[in-house]
Amino acid sequence: MDSTSHFQRGKQLIELGRLDAARTEFFTVLAGDPRHTTAHCYLAYIFYLQQEFDSAMKHLQVVFAEDPHNAWAYRIASSVMRRRNRLKEAENFARTALSYEPDGVYEHINMSIVHLVYTDDRTATLFRKQALERLTRAREHAEKALSLDPEEPDAYHQAALVHLRLSGWEPKRSAEHLSLSQAFLDAGLRIQADHTNLLVLKSQVHEMQNQSRESTQVALGALRNDPTNSRAQHQVQALIESMVQRQGWVGMLLAGVLTGYATREIYGDWIEALPLCTLSLGMGYSARILLAQHEIHLGIKNNRLPAALRIAFDQWKKSHRNIFPLFLGLYVILWLVVDFSADHSFLHNLQRVLYQLSRIVLAGGLMIVLLMRYMNALRNNVLGGQNGFVGCLQAIWLLRSVVFYGFVGLFLISLLPEA
Repeated sequence: MDSTSHFQRGKQLIELGRLDAARTEFFTVLAGDPRHTTAHCYLAYIFYLQQEFDSAMKHLQVVFAEDPHNAWAYRIASSVMRRRNRLKEAENFARTALSYEPDGVYEHINMSIVHLVYTDDRTATLFRKQALERLTRAREHAEKALSLDPEEPDAYHQAALVHLRLSGWEPKRSAEHLSLSQAFLDAGLRIQADHTNLLVLKSQVHEMQNQSRESTQVALGALRNDPTNSRAQHQVQALIESMVQRQGWVGMLLAGVLTGYATREIYGDWIEALPLCTLSLGMGYSARILLAQHEIHLGIKNNRLPAALRIAFDQWKKSHRNIFPLFLGLYVILWLVVDFSADHSFLHNLQRVLYQLSRIVLAGGLMIVLLMRYMNALRNNVLGGQNGFVGCLQAIWLLRSVVFYGFVGLFLISLLPEA
């Protein structure tokens, strides 16, 4: 097989997602011609997809030396720097690519992405004017890409993504931006109905518009098109976890209220009631799978949810299905301990230990939940930001809810009587 055949086979393997095999083909090309810049570009692209960024840049440096006006190489370098969160370098590479290909559709899409990524940095919330300027430029480059090639689905995806982001930054015009985002997505899907990224983004827009059936249906369609697509997998999983978590809070509320009412009527003493109420919260939350399963069943029956959701949910629940029986067993055992404690001194002493343990569990659980929410907010809003000082200020500001709710919760727990 000659060099050209290896090169063409490498391109085909990339389209099939067989990146390791494609890499082998392009290395074979380079063995015959070490200065083959396009092969170096393809290898850099493969290494970028595999998150081997140093190797990607190594091949790009060869291209910069051999073909300094290669816009594609600078575009790949921009993508690498974005993934490394080195946005200034990403922007410089994107501008260089655009200067060499001013009418390049993907050069404008890439420039739009760079401006958009700047607004991912939530330290930008303190610089609203600059963030909106970035979003305006992102929109302009996306629209320029569309004007250059109205048949390019990726350009519609980028335009829709910009308006989806604008809906969060301009709350008063949120409905308008979501409508525009939907229009761009529909236009792109008319060109390529099975474009997975367009479908995933459309699912997210439906979710923002509180259209759960449409959101789920489109996300499942994206996953059927490409079962290995990480964005489609993440969107379906996010929809399921959102539903399950909502049912978890419902389960906690129901179990806590019913157990609290029952223990008040039967015992009327915190020492008996608190351990049962504490355990009932965990049991109620663990029942979220059963409650979500019931919601899905009713949703499919009433045509509110697509039938394919049941299959995705059944796959998701496999790793969670044993939690509820465990909590239910402990809950029944604890009821028996409380019932027989009056006649057995050992069980009576055990009950007091469980009471003290329940106070500790409530306090510890409260702090764990608050700290997890804080770390999640920190990860989404601060970490990786371009402005370290502003990020530090935001991290301190986000602590306010942890301190307030932690103080209130611990104060209420301290009001419980000693055993």
